[in-house]
Amino acid sequence: MALTYGDVAELTGWGAARAVGAVMSQHGHELPWWRVVRADGSLPEGLVPRAMIHWADEGHPLVLGTSRLDLGRCRWDGPGDAPG
Repeated sequence: MALTYGDVAELTGWGAARAVGAVMSQHGHELPWWRVVRADGSLPEGLVPRAMIHWADEGHPLVLGTSRLDLGRCRWDGPGDAPG
């Protein structure tokens, strides 16, 4: 399951997606950072090779022919959304 930076901002009340991005850039190594992506399902290019390993291990679907997550199939909608 994955979330966008905006999803995290909304769920936590942190305000803007950019604030979440700033926190992730400083402290993301302590979290499953590969599960928090841009609104289009992508990550900064430098993170993609490592993220692809995690995504493959966890079975995250990609948009065909890209290195972006298919958020329509793997987006987490909050506490009421059972992982699966």
